[in-house]
Amino acid sequence: MNYSELRQKIAKQLEQLSNEKLVLVSDFIDSIKQDQSITQKQFPVNPLIKMKPYAYLADPSEPAISPDDWEMNEEFKEDD
Repeated sequence: MNYSELRQKIAKQLEQLSNEKLVLVSDFIDSIKQDQSITQKQFPVNPLIKMKPYAYLADPSEPAISPDDWEMNEEFKEDD
């Protein structure tokens, strides 16, 4: 169902509702709008989004573990 068909269906449904039920529909729509605004406030923009990798001037080719530490850790491998 495309957008215009959906709008036509909803319009027909609204025409058949009593005033009391239209009030409920209106309240529901208001609550949806309120939920959307609350959701947007709960999840602010990430302040780190503009940061780039290696902003602290590290060399991307630099290993995370120095070769000396790597060799030391290799000595303590458990045999299976």
